[in-house]
Amino acid sequence: MIKRCILLLFFSLTCQAEQLIPGEMINQDLERALPEYQYRQLEAGEQRFSVLFNEHTIANNMGVAILINDFGMPHLGPQSLGPLAGYLNNEGWVTLVMTAPDVDFHPLQNTGAEQQDPPAESTKPSEPAVRLSAEQLEQFETLLSERIAAATEFAQSYPGFVLLVAQGISAAALLDSYAEQQQGLPDALVTVSPYWPDPQRNHQLAQKMASLTMPVLDIYNRWNNAWTLSKRQQRLIAAQKALKLHYRQREIIGTDLIAGQYPYLAREVQGWLIHMGW
Repeated sequence: MIKRCILLLFFSLTCQAEQLIPGEMINQDLERALPEYQYRQLEAGEQRFSVLFNEHTIANNMGVAILINDFGMPHLGPQSLGPLAGYLNNEGWVTLVMTAPDVDFHPLQNTGAEQQDPPAESTKPSEPAVRLSAEQLEQFETLLSERIAAATEFAQSYPGFVLLVAQGISAAALLDSYAEQQQGLPDALVTVSPYWPDPQRNHQLAQKMASLTMPVLDIYNRWNNAWTLSKRQQRLIAAQKALKLHYRQREIIGTDLIAGQYPYLAREVQGWLIHMGW
């Protein structure tokens, strides 16, 4: 009888856990771990999501910086943009750190042995383990645009600029969206290792980035995945051909994003903004 009760309890808990989607679990983890003043709850269409919130720490208020992590990364996960927020706060930015929306695809993961050498510029991205359909990509782009719109509306309650810092697939989705609409643009965009895990879409990123009217800071690292690195030079050439104003491409030295690189990344962002007269 006792064994049966234990099995029923275990089955019940398992069913409840399966009903939670990853995004909801991330939101719950954030809300349980932090006091209310360190996060905000936003709504975008049918989405309800939590963002990590921090005020600027100096008298000068630059505006609001919205940081969007790569697909599948929690707010403060390793190699996410979360740790960058504190450095931007010290430069006068109010920061919102948000996760990418949940869809039914997962980017290709490196399951092989530990990488010994960074991929060369000529490295071609391997085929994705699961082919991503156009519907899945469009769904991700639409849901992300809705989240950005909600965060931008929240940012309007603060004076100053709106700066977007996006990473990985999230950065690629925003480049696609802004290139098509050319409206509702932020004052500036920072892309950190942008890529689509799809050959055709990834190839088109360079021209879409070059077509944007807003300033773009293009950040990469030589230890990024091959999807990003294979098109790095193409993005630079496309921007130069388009005579794109206030485009800058910078390499973050060292391995992929780790604790010691966030101050360097923040200095690259702030130096670029100062160069533009902000």
